[in-house]
Amino acid sequence: MAGGKNIRFSETKNKGMCDIGLPSGKSIFQIIADRIIRLNTLEVSKKIPVYIMTSDENYLDIKNYWKNNKFLGLD
Repeated sequence: MAGGKNIRFSETKNKGMCDIGLPSGKSIFQIIADRIIRLNTLEVSKKIPVYIMTSDENYLDIKNYWKNNKFLGLD
């Protein structure tokens, strides 16, 4: 997912935090976290580390989003 300010979608929050119109209401971050959790449960998989690249501009928003959402179920 490309970085940036999310101007094209007229949102004030990071793209990963946005509701993308799915019936579940899940954000892009939640969809990715769900897939990583599923892969981590497979016996053939090793634990998949998660890295999120941020900028000085959006670091706190993204950090707080993950923290406030209990890291979306990830360790």
